[in-house]
Amino acid sequence: MKYNLRMIENKIANQNILHGRYCPSMKLCRGLRIWEHGAEKIDNDQIYILTSSLFYKAIQEEKVLPLQIVCIFPRVKESTIHKNIQKISDDVSVLFLENIYSDQVWFNILSDILNDYEKKEEKLIDAFMNKQPLEDILDICEEMIENPLGLFNENLRLLGKSSGLDSGISPNRFWREANTLQFVSEELITHLKEKRIIETLKDAKTSLLIDLEDGTKPYMTCNLFVKETKVGSVSLFPVYKDISQADGDLLCQVAKILAFRVEEKEFEHNKDYTRKQMIISDLLKGKWFSKETMNRAMQGFPYDIEEGAVVLLLQDFRYEEIIEIEQEIEQALCQELMIERQFSISTEKGTVLIHPCGHNEREQLNLLTKNKKFQTIRCGCSMKFYAWEDLYQQYLFAIAAVKLGRQKDPNQFVYLYENYALYHRVSILDEQIEIRHLCLPQIWALYRYDVQTQNELAESVYYYLIYGKSLEQASKKLNIHKSTLGYRLKKAQDIAFVDLDNGNLRQLVILSCEIILYTKHIKKFPSKI
Repeated sequence: MKYNLRMIENKIANQNILHGRYCPSMKLCRGLRIWEHGAEKIDNDQIYILTSSLFYKAIQEEKVLPLQIVCIFPRVKESTIHKNIQKISDDVSVLFLENIYSDQVWFNILSDILNDYEKKEEKLIDAFMNKQPLEDILDICEEMIENPLGLFNENLRLLGKSSGLDSGISPNRFWREANTLQFVSEELITHLKEKRIIETLKDAKTSLLIDLEDGTKPYMTCNLFVKETKVGSVSLFPVYKDISQADGDLLCQVAKILAFRVEEKEFEHNKDYTRKQMIISDLLKGKWFSKETMNRAMQGFPYDIEEGAVVLLLQDFRYEEIIEIEQEIEQALCQELMIERQFSISTEKGTVLIHPCGHNEREQLNLLTKNKKFQTIRCGCSMKFYAWEDLYQQYLFAIAAVKLGRQKDPNQFVYLYENYALYHRVSILDEQIEIRHLCLPQIWALYRYDVQTQNELAESVYYYLIYGKSLEQASKKLNIHKSTLGYRLKKAQDIAFVDLDNGNLRQLVILSCEIILYTKHIKKFPSKI
């Protein structure tokens, strides 16, 4: 279960709420914690509670605040609160609660609210898994969402809000508008596509085949197919109930739970979808399994994992061609390299192929560029790994390779993570803080010089240090003569005045150079800085 400030505000008495300001892109978080002294590392997957004194201190010291905070504040004028809000980043969502209780007591109150959500979600999942009557399931949904909603029926109908369709404005963010008609929640559609239940999602058309008791027609109906066999349909109907934003956030999560029903249909019609594949698919979503479970799931892998494997992530081919393209790639790889069929899993990021490293994996990747059919594909390749417990991490590496590779080298087909690892490291820092502040001023001066003169001094210093101060290896990497590299290093020393023989300082120089390379190739700052 995930939560945000709106869901918390929805359960608190109005007289205790002073003010709330929410960022439009506010995400759902996994938990709640107290911000003790504002010194610990921020986890933006948490909602933080802090006192007014810590809030003022953070503003005064210009500290980076968590993206969602609950501030325990004295009752003051509305203008005072607005004045303080203007001092914090627009990305930060904040809920001000009156300090009638201490931060610890408020933490206990809010924890009880989140636990209540959690219990109802567990109750709903149990109802699905035990195949309880539809009426009982809807009762639980109405407990979770204060406005009563008819969510679905045995034909997998989803219901949504009707007002605002003709205005061209989507009334709630969890509906996606298409030509004044609306599709069901995006999370459910993603699930259906990922599980290959929707064979084709055509333009929405009003259906005359299904009526409610009062004669209301659905806005659209989408048939669900598994291997050309219709297994049901999803329809969107009006409900004539206002849905709060907090209920909307919760409805998105309930939609995922509703997908259990669709999953049951999938099991009935797709005999090839095995428990082992489900484990791998869940693992790629971040779910943890024991070492024993993972080894059982991967028993059919053609080679010993201790010999090494890589994760390939394929993107950029049309959805309806996924199966055909997968089979062609697998056939080409297997025939040319004389290996057994590799594992393949379809995810929201693309198609994942798991390859053994018994042969030269670079040769395998080159096959993707030889066949003209595959030249629209973009492929990210992870590092080698030697235990199934590392599969999820390598999948994330493959995702990062594709994302960063597209930005840095858009004309390439295959992106090896080892070439983008440094950019990945810095990009993670960039999501948390202003990376410019981590860069040594002397190295930033090199970057300014490089921008003004179209030079590569910072890059030269970086590879010189990475290759153990070997002029030969660094110049080979930079594709320049050793004497040219020597000149660049002398020029860099004249500008930066950095002692490259100082061990600790040397590591800071390497980090600073990585920030420069990320800024240059990924963020692509304007030439005038």
